[in-house]
Amino acid sequence: MGLYFGSEALSDAMLTKENQIFLSASTQDSEKIRQHVLNLASSYGLSLSGNPLTLPNGAILSFLLADSRVIGGYSGNAYVINCFDETNFSYISDLVSSWTMLKKHRAIFFSID
Repeated sequence: MGLYFGSEALSDAMLTKENQIFLSASTQDSEKIRQHVLNLASSYGLSLSGNPLTLPNGAILSFLLADSRVIGGYSGNAYVINCFDETNFSYISDLVSSWTMLKKHRAIFFSID
């Protein structure tokens, strides 16, 4: 499921130039999706590296951890991965709401194994 959203986010960023933000409870989940996005981008002829990933059209794909308190100031579509068991879910929900406050942006909460 997470890899599907990685593909969706990359496609959306390429087509709309909108930023994509991944918020994960673990480094492993974040890195798994980031690596999938890098592999897809490479198959499209794009050479990306680092975090955040910046596409040639200016769209930015950011991969953040839920335990970081310095993750404000983002705007774009948000993908929240495995953050349901966090003791600070209301903080995460408020944070993601601030990223997606524009009508054109969406938030997707999902769980992966």
